Amino acid sequence: MPTTDQELTDRFIRSQSAVETTDVMSRVKRATRRVKVRRKLGVVALVVVVVVGTTGSLLALDKAFRGTHLPADQSPIPSITVSPDKPTASPSGDDAEIGTDIGLAFDVCQGTRLEGLDLVPDDVADTAWTGYRVNDAGRCSLSANIDRWLVAVDYTGDGRADLWGPLPMTNCPNVGCQPLGATDLDADGKDELIVMTTAAVIDHMFFSVQHTDGGHVIEPIVVAAPGHLAAGIAPGAPLVTAAAGDEGFSAWIRCEDYPAAPILVYTWKNSQVESNDPVEWHETMLQLLSDGMFHVIGATDLTLPQGQDPGFVLSQAPACGVDFNRWAPPNL
Repeated sequence: MPTTDQELTDRFIRSQSAVETTDVMSRVKRATRRVKVRRKLGVVALVVVVVVGTTGSLLALDKAFRGTHLPADQSPIPSITVSPDKPTASPSGDDAEIGTDIGLAFDVCQGTRLEGLDLVPDDVADTAWTGYRVNDAGRCSLSANIDRWLVAVDYTGDGRADLWGPLPMTNCPNVGCQPLGATDLDADGKDELIVMTTAAVIDHMFFSVQHTDGGHVIEPIVVAAPGHLAAGIAPGAPLVTAAAGDEGFSAWIRCEDYPAAPILVYTWKNSQVESNDPVEWHETMLQLLSDGMFHVIGATDLTLPQGQDPGFVLSQAPACGVDFNRWAPPNL
């Protein structure tokens, strides 16, 4: 039988653990709010590191943040497979996992691959990976910074990456990134790759594989001048769009004139939760042209009272052949 002192000690320890767990969840919620604010302001500096622990907890967050989804475009979705090359790395230190060999000069952590793509026009199905390089000790440190995140491609069909490039997506170290899909956005016969973050608000970045004298390179697709600064779309920077939402922020992507001359229509709104303040609305029409850049061909910015319809067409369904909002039905 434990003594009275021992019993009190055990109860104190259990109570302390519960408090610490609650504190962790509150920090995660606060970090999510800060991510939304950074998106609105267009700030690229990292302020907080959030570790998403398990697939189960991520799905729980996603379901909690899902809102009403409106009727959508019925664009076909390519048949592709997304799979992890290795389980998520364990905590950094002596027990941290080693990376995965995908064919590069270094191993890759949190490597997730997407198969069945057509990023280089030939008769071979291509594969794309995202992940981050191992640290100097060859381990998968959870504190990996954005400079270590990358996107890689196998275009020869042997299952080994032939090229890679940086993945300058700010939130990858915080919430993880993976290939989302690929589609031909400039109607030139080869697909562009879209990479997504795995958070309640899904960010997207677009990549193109280009032929050069030395072979091929993969690069993020940037925005042509003048961009659309009011909506956070800066000229000369990689295009980043979003879908889904949380705490007053919601975003949608739909498509026009696909596949002949695709136009991405990116809409987002932001409002203060539990407030009567006006709602900020932005709609940007983007087209990938032959110069390899996204051009803003139309834009609307509105500030409206709560509940007033902006008159935009809103959709959470697949667009331009890609399911930009993985958290919308029928996916969950």
